Amino acid sequence: MEKSISKLTIHKVLAYSYTIHSIFFLIGIILDQVWHQTFTYEPYASFFGFLFLVIATALVFWAQYTSRVTKYIRSKIHFRTPHMFAKGPYKVLKSPTNLGLMILMIGFGFLMNSVIVVLMALLSYIISQWTFIRKQQALLKEKYGDHYVEYTENVKL
Repeated sequence: MEKSISKLTIHKVLAYSYTIHSIFFLIGIILDQVWHQTFTYEPYASFFGFLFLVIATALVFWAQYTSRVTKYIRSKIHFRTPHMFAKGPYKVLKSPTNLGLMILMIGFGFLMNSVIVVLMALLSYIISQWTFIRKQQALLKEKYGDHYVEYTENVKL
């Protein structure tokens, strides 16, 4: 397994993870058209759907912005510390974009009043975490060594 991990780049692994979310979202929409299951409290579903969309969008943009800024900073300095990784949402979450995509899908599921889309969002998150995010963390550990390991010990989510 080590050989297959070393051939992958961090960005390819993340692209696969994001693709899984997209595929499961589309499958959820198609299944919803065939077998529509709704929530019992429909008025609240729309409210929470919109709220989740706003929160998820903000989280994804914040994570991407923080990632770009810290990448630029890491390219300019020659030393690394575990604190370099703990910026923005990465202070609390190891993979905020992945979580944001799941929340975004759940928000769409609530707006569509679709239990199936929400379940597909949860399933895509679990698959993404167990496969691609673990590979991403192995690549980051390989690239940054003990500094990344110390970061992961401090940030549990």
